[in-house]
Amino acid sequence: VSLIIAYIANPFVNTVCARSPISRKKTVAFMIVILVALISALAILILPFIYEETLHILRAVPEAISYLETLLKPFASRLASTGLIPEEAVQAGLRRLTALPETMSDAGAFHQLMIQTPVVVELAFNIAMIPAFCYIFLGEIDRIIFLIKKCIPIELQPLGVTFISRVNLVLRAVVKGQFIVAFSLSLLYMIGFTVIGVPSGIVIGALAGVCRIVPYIDIFVGLLLCTIVILTQGSGLATFIGAIVVIAIVQAIDGAIVTPRIIGDRAGLHPVAVITSVYAFGSQFGLLGVLLAVPVVAATVVVLKLSWPFFSQSYFFRNIE
Repeated sequence: VSLIIAYIANPFVNTVCARSPISRKKTVAFMIVILVALISALAILILPFIYEETLHILRAVPEAISYLETLLKPFASRLASTGLIPEEAVQAGLRRLTALPETMSDAGAFHQLMIQTPVVVELAFNIAMIPAFCYIFLGEIDRIIFLIKKCIPIELQPLGVTFISRVNLVLRAVVKGQFIVAFSLSLLYMIGFTVIGVPSGIVIGALAGVCRIVPYIDIFVGLLLCTIVILTQGSGLATFIGAIVVIAIVQAIDGAIVTPRIIGDRAGLHPVAVITSVYAFGSQFGLLGVLLAVPVVAATVVVLKLSWPFFSQSYFFRNIE
């Protein structure tokens, strides 16, 4: 996390340090202190509201599942009577759906886990280390770049600088762009859900927008959360259709305006490649793999494109039998 933050913030920090009368390390330390203070104040004001609304949505999940079960039972009976699907399979599916509320009722176990002292201490320590490592990365960036160049042989340094520059261009566009796009879509979702009257629309919009850091996940999260609160609050079919329309409009704005202007085509990845890479990295490396899938694949594509001219002219490629 610290490395990602430092990587995104480095151009801005360089600009500030160039105009600052004090040393880079003192400037970076001052900026980090100010930023931590602002984030802490913002968290104190906003996090309680988000926490309460999120708990409200989680408590509504069992009720939503039960309501959905009552809607599906007649359809399941008709499906079993047709013989297209064995009745045992239909009943097994309904039993699993019925068991979900009992599972969700144990959500307090998660709360109990979070209040355990070792977990809280570890979480607090990890959060406290983020500013410290940001200070190291931003304050010592010149020495880090010098060490990287020193590891590259002198004969290969021009080629290495070219590779690093191209990869850096794509990574900066993808990493920074994903965060900016997520923030922009959060605002659009919050406005849209609030206008059409979705219960807890602000929190749902914020959560869906944050999930946009992983491409296309915001559609699933936004639709799922809207379905839960609409089923339990009795907002009606019109609100549900309105939520679908809002998601479709936001996706259209994202595809036509937001992403092209912020990221452009520098990533060079097809949507199918994005979804596949997210699934593959997530299945192998968990949440970290989901977050790093698109940047790693985008950087790999750049390296392969830059390497192809050299490989096509190599002795191995031209003289293989």
